[in-house]
Amino acid sequence: WRHALALHEEMQDKHGLVPDAIAWSSVAGACEKAGQWAVVLDLLRSMRARTGDLNPVAHSIAISACGRGLQWQFAVGLLEDLLQGGTGASAGTGAGASGPRTVAFNAAIS
Repeated sequence: WRHALALHEEMQDKHGLVPDAIAWSSVAGACEKAGQWAVVLDLLRSMRARTGDLNPVAHSIAISACGRGLQWQFAVGLLEDLLQGGTGASAGTGAGASGPRTVAFNAAIS
């Protein structure tokens, strides 16, 4: 996770590249797998500050990381943030829907 985080920072600082949602989610996923829930939350805050994006995939990773770290209060707060800020076809509504917000709910449940 440290190497992924270092590459993510180098990408921005040394090379002037702006990470897309895939880059943010990839480094967050590496940190989540390592049990670094606080780092994942910092990454999510940084992503939102830089892009203004309320990315459901990144939120799902953060929810999962908080769950693994027994930080359920943060997990619930992230889910609420996502639900208040997200609309549209990717919302995952209706019977049998499987959109990004549905994935976030699943992460919160588990």
